Amino acid sequence: MAGKTEDVLYDEEAAMDAAQEQSAVLQLRDALIREHDDALKGRPRNEALEKWGADIEAEILRNIQGSGD
Repeated sequence: MAGKTEDVLYDEEAAMDAAQEQSAVLQLRDALIREHDDALKGRPRNEALEKWGADIEAEILRNIQGSGD
């Protein structure tokens, strides 16, 4: 019986980890899409996002891959 509880707990932890990874990637993607939409609407550019967006995305991906080890 105790083994089954541990399996359920492990599955919940795995699901939580997967959700955090997915949300981290989606938030960045949403920010980039929002920036593109703002540019189409004629709003001023977000120069910081243009300069650091690729670095931020790479860091997030490294963190996700590193936490999976």
